[in-house]
Amino acid sequence: MALLYQYIVLNSISIVSLLERKEQFHDIIDVRTPDEFLIDHIPGSINLPVLSSEERAVVGTLYKKDSFEGKKLGASLISKNIASHLKEFFKDKDRSHRPVVYCQRGGERSKSLATVLSRIGMKPLVIDGGYKAYRRHIVRSIDELVSKVSFRVLCGLTGCGKTKILKHLSSLGCQVINLEELASHCGSLLGANPNVTQPSQTLFESKIFFSLEKITPEKIVYVESESKKIGDRHIPNSIIRNMRNSQCVWIESSMENRVDLLLKDYNFFTKDSSKLREIMKKFSSYIGKKEYATINDALTNEKWESFVTALLKNHYDPLYEKSINKNFPLIRESKRVKLEQFENDVDIYYSTAEFINKTLG
Repeated sequence: MALLYQYIVLNSISIVSLLERKEQFHDIIDVRTPDEFLIDHIPGSINLPVLSSEERAVVGTLYKKDSFEGKKLGASLISKNIASHLKEFFKDKDRSHRPVVYCQRGGERSKSLATVLSRIGMKPLVIDGGYKAYRRHIVRSIDELVSKVSFRVLCGLTGCGKTKILKHLSSLGCQVINLEELASHCGSLLGANPNVTQPSQTLFESKIFFSLEKITPEKIVYVESESKKIGDRHIPNSIIRNMRNSQCVWIESSMENRVDLLLKDYNFFTKDSSKLREIMKKFSSYIGKKEYATINDALTNEKWESFVTALLKNHYDPLYEKSINKNFPLIRESKRVKLEQFENDVDIYYSTAEFINKTLG
């Protein structure tokens, strides 16, 4: 086995080489547990666990008590699972099949599958350092890539349509990084869609890396103004620093248009207000008693326009203005664009994006 492992080590690949040459390999196989795979994985990889989440826990517990017995049990379970993969996934694969295999650190689990595949005539490669090497590459590369990017930040009070404008800018061929889309969250206490789960922090950062990797440094990249967190996900510090020192575009929209947009975008709350009522209890710590009573009364009576208007005036607007003036020093020099100048157009958000692209792009 030691000689076989030595062979496998010689047939390894770095994470940088893999990402540059992914198309040269038939499969990227993640042999970690389904739970580990769900948290984050190399894009395009498939999960063929050599230990299930439950099996790994049992082996780990036994190993702490008796390393020999733990290894013996681990070997038997890994052998069983590899045999199953050979019968199913590898059933129709011939000797020309060239997979890349990885586990958490490029150790026993990945080498176990790679050893068997090499012995039957395939040509597997093991990723040096496994997922951990991939993760280090992501963290390091985000900082390096961001240092070369010139952001243009879309700012404006909640409901002015920043996200819609950002998506239209993308459709017009502009470079865009939609952090809220990557985080599966719209920011703030009410930003979570009850039907969507946020990615893990590591998967969120992986998505950011692959978005940054597509960027042409010489061209402007449009982003939306954000706080340090989107839901439960932290935006990398290097991105926050760059954004807050970038040129801004201030989007102005009437209260009527903002309320209308928010009611359309958050209609899942008005269809089933029970979740909204639970979230709103948290706002009592941030809003004065009188203002909170007004908001809560509108919510109780399902007067949705009044509810959204009061929430914007008494919470979101003053909070956003305070934050933007504190954290974005160039906001005072920002170009201001009024949505109402396009009110006769079919889509005012598309027209706004088109205007920004033509005048500022």
